[in-house]
Amino acid sequence: MEPAAYIEREQSRGAESLALREIDAARVLNISPRKLWSLRKQNRVPFVQIGRVVRYPVHMLRAWLEEQAALAAAGEKPRQQTRDGEVANG
Repeated sequence: MEPAAYIEREQSRGAESLALREIDAARVLNISPRKLWSLRKQNRVPFVQIGRVVRYPVHMLRAWLEEQAALAAAGEKPRQQTRDGEVANG
């Protein structure tokens, strides 16, 4: 399913999520859940963890994607996201 179609479907249900589960975030990003897990373990994608539950805030994913696109357009390396939201060169 296309990311836009997935988001549209969820919004039509009246379920505009603040944060996505790993499987849903991977689907929206059009990557495998394993790749998303790997990016999370490397602190390269924004996420929040509450106990053992991991979620990907939609607004943080959008901002991260925009930053990644800008870096790619400028020919720069992606940056790592720390747990507290700070950005480190990576």
